[in-house]
Amino acid sequence: MYKVNFSTVLYKTPINQINNLIKSIDSLNKFCKDNFSEKIIFKLFIINNFSKNNNDEYKKLIRNKKFKIIYTSSHKNLGYGQGHNKNFESIKNYKKSWFIAVNPDISFTGKQIYKFITYIIKNENISCAAPLIYLPNREIQYSAKHNPTVLSLLSSRFYLLTKIPYLKNHLYKNQNRNRNYKSEIIDCNFLSGCFLAFPAQTYSKIKGFNKKYFLHFEDADIVRRASLIGRTIHCPLGSIKHIRGRGSHNSKSQQFQLIKSYFFYSMKWGLKFK
Repeated sequence: MYKVNFSTVLYKTPINQINNLIKSIDSLNKFCKDNFSEKIIFKLFIINNFSKNNNDEYKKLIRNKKFKIIYTSSHKNLGYGQGHNKNFESIKNYKKSWFIAVNPDISFTGKQIYKFITYIIKNENISCAAPLIYLPNREIQYSAKHNPTVLSLLSSRFYLLTKIPYLKNHLYKNQNRNRNYKSEIIDCNFLSGCFLAFPAQTYSKIKGFNKKYFLHFEDADIVRRASLIGRTIHCPLGSIKHIRGRGSHNSKSQQFQLIKSYFFYSMKWGLKFK
């Protein structure tokens, strides 16, 4: 028997997004029951970082589902990483157990993600994995990256800089765009935080997300730490859709958090210009 624990963190999240996530996990649960020879128990842990927002509506969504949903709310904004850490505290038995940190703005069908799930739970050398990610326009989100650099950060944040051939080539190299995202399993140290699957034992061993980060570079840091004890991979055996808000592009406060988090990241891992 395997246990797959999804975790998501809400903050003023639209009802339709969390509803789509619940439907996605429900679809996966049904598909696995019909197609996988061994039993998989699915759970979804939800923490609401804005407790004044839609509590009653959220609670209505979790009734009468075919898998268990645990909903809690926080009186303060713990942030993305610390919200997942809080959810993880409810997991007691790590044997054959996976912890999947997901954004509420992702969706998938059971058929789309089934091969990914069954592949990772059968491979004990994997310490973190992410599926192929599509944006709503069906473009690929190039999320299997090398460790961040100053140039890759600037090039990804300011589109005009990619008009400079050197910076465009550097960004494309950093994002492994020369690889076939749709067919290749790519070993990399930086995966998108919108869907990160860890063995529960690994998540516990690396102590989850680092509380020094808030919204940005949490994924770069945790995947890099996970890579020290196992394979961290982009695995296109499954695919998801990600809406991707990119709030830091429009919010000055988030831009400040981005710079602050990159400072913490560089202090820990070293500042790399290119």
